[in-house]
Amino acid sequence: MEYLAKIIAEFASFFDQYGNYVLIPVIALIFLLEWKISKTNFSNRKKKIIGSFLSISAIALGILVFLINFPFKPMVKSLSTVDGAIGSKMVHFEYLNVATNEIEVLEKYNEKTVLLNFWGTFCPPCVKEFPDLKRLES
Repeated sequence: MEYLAKIIAEFASFFDQYGNYVLIPVIALIFLLEWKISKTNFSNRKKKIIGSFLSISAIALGILVFLINFPFKPMVKSLSTVDGAIGSKMVHFEYLNVATNEIEVLEKYNEKTVLLNFWGTFCPPCVKEFPDLKRLES
């Protein structure tokens, strides 16, 4: 599941904009091919092999459509938004610097690369990534 999430994350902009317009017709095409092959004069063994492959492909694509529309939809939408905002002008953003206990603004880092990460101590993956973020800091 994690591997599939990585693939969806990598192509988040595509899935967010075109996912259903591409994947659902491909699934329909697979079912059409499967029906067409069942009507051909291939041997029963060939029909079963090709039919099984097409059925598995349709099921896998169906699962992908379900995932990008329901459980992964917030992730796909967020990653698509972030992907589209890379290189754009920073928005006004204020935050509390917990080290100095002062309110700071993001604009003070103009012309610098900024990694803004929201996480919580209740989130195991967030806690797991913290050492990597500390390494990036130096």
